[in-house]
Amino acid sequence: MTEPIDLPPFSCEGCGVCCEEQGLPPGYLVPALLLHLPEALREEIAFHQEEERQTGRTRHARELPCIWYDVETKRCRHYEYRPDICREVPIGGSSCLFWRERRAAPQGDG
Repeated sequence: MTEPIDLPPFSCEGCGVCCEEQGLPPGYLVPALLLHLPEALREEIAFHQEEERQTGRTRHARELPCIWYDVETKRCRHYEYRPDICREVPIGGSSCLFWRERRAAPQGDG
């Protein structure tokens, strides 16, 4: 388990806990959904998918961050292309709280 991090209550700023174990951008496993991405991003995802096939272990299973997650800035490197699921997670909602709790992050006062 990681060390607790000090986060503003219900803000994505300086957080990123939901990206820390995703491995690949969630929702882009279906090839048809990749069509709107620039070729370089499709190739990046394909490279990591092939790596997972060869090793037999997903990045998620290895608890690795999303390939688009910048661990230093705690931001998505390709925010404008983030999957719908990343756009739709409500800040402070059940998924947000799940990831904050899982990563031992404070949940704020509400």
